[in-house]
Amino acid sequence: DRPLPPLLARVGGNIEVLGFNARQRKAFLNAIMRYGMPPQDAFNSQWLVRDLRGKSEKHFKAYVSLFMRHLCEPGADNAETFADGVPREGLS
Repeated sequence: DRPLPPLLARVGGNIEVLGFNARQRKAFLNAIMRYGMPPQDAFNSQWLVRDLRGKSEKHFKAYVSLFMRHLCEPGADNAETFADGVPREGLS
């Protein structure tokens, strides 16, 4: 099993968060807005949209966990990043 990618990485001039590029992060947010939080078996359901199918279950669950921590993080809504440096990308 491969280790998780770094929390933040610059790949080709773009920022990746746990290996998720901007398009995959947007697809994840859109899926949450459409279907709600992913169920425990999201990895085997229609919840996993096309842009996210290339992710391993381990990577997907790590990103879900990070997303939940960010939702619960107190702080200024006008900040550009969360406390760990991950860009907010319109999430408040």
